[in-house]
Amino acid sequence: MKIGVYSPNWIGDAVMALPFIHHLKEKNPESKIIIICRDWVAAVYENHPEIDQIITLSRSDIKGFFAIRRIGKSFQLLDLDVFYTLTDSFRSAAILGWSNAKIRIGFKSQMRSIFLTDAIENPKKKMHRSIKYLTLISFKIKADNSIGIKLTSGEIQWAKEELKNMKLELPMALFPFSVASSRSIPNNKIKEWLNGSNQSVIILGSKEDATLANSLIDECAGIKLINLCGKYSMRESMALISVCQFALASD
Repeated sequence: MKIGVYSPNWIGDAVMALPFIHHLKEKNPESKIIIICRDWVAAVYENHPEIDQIITLSRSDIKGFFAIRRIGKSFQLLDLDVFYTLTDSFRSAAILGWSNAKIRIGFKSQMRSIFLTDAIENPKKKMHRSIKYLTLISFKIKADNSIGIKLTSGEIQWAKEELKNMKLELPMALFPFSVASSRSIPNNKIKEWLNGSNQSVIILGSKEDATLANSLIDECAGIKLINLCGKYSMRESMALISVCQFALASD
């Protein structure tokens, strides 16, 4: 059996999709799992033992009606038995519809049920997003034994050497910034938390966050903060996080 999964578009949401992928594979151990995702979240799924193939989509691949239809029809070549969408977008459901997958499953929203063979009601009860995804396969989680982001031994060793070269031992990884400024951690709050601490802190984020990180460092004089925003790939950043003592993120 071939099963396609249209991934969420944000990195955090993609991470929260990993339990879904694990339990989907657990229910269908002989199946081939194919992830369709935006190119910037592909790093979350790389090297995952329960994923057989990753197909990435760029922004231009799905920009506009004709592009969406073209991508959807191209997936007919995959000959999918089942195709799930974990996003609530109309676009993802349309792609499922044009894929001609035998069974197409997603949540009811945005008048997209016409593209789905199985349109599932959105849970009315508030729940963690990772649990919400699992309702698409009628799975009620009791204990999560799913596989998270899977790094190679080479990636972990590289991260250890990288910290060693920076003369850092078990630093804290800090992600204070968010796309929504209202969800970013205020500089004064970070200064309050770290005041008097000898903890080394690496600041991770995008290239666009580098200026904000420099401002944070200026406000936190005397605290060992190192700006690494935009200097590493997603996989490299994940590897660095894995060898830190702990990590703190805004959202």
